[in-house]
Amino acid sequence: MLRSPHGEQLTPLPLWRPEPILPGQTVRIMVEVEATTWQAVGAYTLTLWGEDRGSVVLENVTFP
Repeated sequence: MLRSPHGEQLTPLPLWRPEPILPGQTVRIMVEVEATTWQAVGAYTLTLWGEDRGSVVLENVTFP
């Protein structure tokens, strides 16, 4: 889930990863979201959940 600085939530298109991400492993994550040009402005907070419902929160995510 992406949350805008204004509290708006954008739901990413389905994510797929062929294998789990292990602790300490470095990976590249690409997230695709349908958003208007106006919605793509500012720094977002990205929250990712694993199969075990644990989460990772990344702040200051921006669009190119």
